[in-house]
Amino acid sequence: MEEDLIVVSRQNREKSSSGFYHVMVRGINKNDLFLEDEDKEYFLQVLADKKEPCDFLLPAYCLMDNHVHMLIKEQTIGLSNIMKSVNVSYASYFNRKYDRVGPLFQGRYRSEDIEDENYFLAVARYIHQNPIKAGMVNVPELYKWSSYRDYLNIDMQNNLADTEMILKIFGCKRGNVSKEFQNFMVQEDQNEFLDVKNKNDCLRVGKDIWAHLMVSDIGEGDKIRLLKEKTSLSSRDLAVITGINKNKIQRFLR
Repeated sequence: MEEDLIVVSRQNREKSSSGFYHVMVRGINKNDLFLEDEDKEYFLQVLADKKEPCDFLLPAYCLMDNHVHMLIKEQTIGLSNIMKSVNVSYASYFNRKYDRVGPLFQGRYRSEDIEDENYFLAVARYIHQNPIKAGMVNVPELYKWSSYRDYLNIDMQNNLADTEMILKIFGCKRGNVSKEFQNFMVQEDQNEFLDVKNKNDCLRVGKDIWAHLMVSDIGEGDKIRLLKEKTSLSSRDLAVITGINKNKIQRFLR
């Protein structure tokens, strides 16, 4: 079959010399990972339960509806094993609760190594700004599902985030953060982060796949459906790649 000829190889993940990574997991086909607050609470509990046996630190995190950003420091156990343990535990819970089968996450995870202090701080800021950029809150401390509140000690029972590394840089302590820390966390940042790179990677891969599909004998609708399956791009992005009208693409995907 023509579909069998189109294979996108899994890229080798870069190893961080510092042990720090910006990690993102996303729901398959951009579906929601969390359907209610209880699901977010369970995911945070999974992270809490895995920190000691998987031996990792978590300076920052943010749970959105269909994806999660984490700043992770691996120690004696590699990131791949850490994420496998976290993802399997949460997927088992989610599939059991909602009586579903099949993969929950889009791939295993995305990661980017962090090699210097400036980028380390920028990634933490970017993670905490996710709800603001999504228009959900105006200031990061109003969003319940990010580690920013850990830094301010708003939820005193939640000690999930390892805040000491970042707070030490700013010379302050949990619950008594400096104005410099607060100002830094709301500054605009021009860096290109993991989810933007992920989108660009998908577009590049999509163009390569479409070039192969163009010379195949399968119908136009099948080509579009296969391209969607391989990339999970939006109808608008598929239209950009293929030159086919977005409304027509949406009809193919129904």
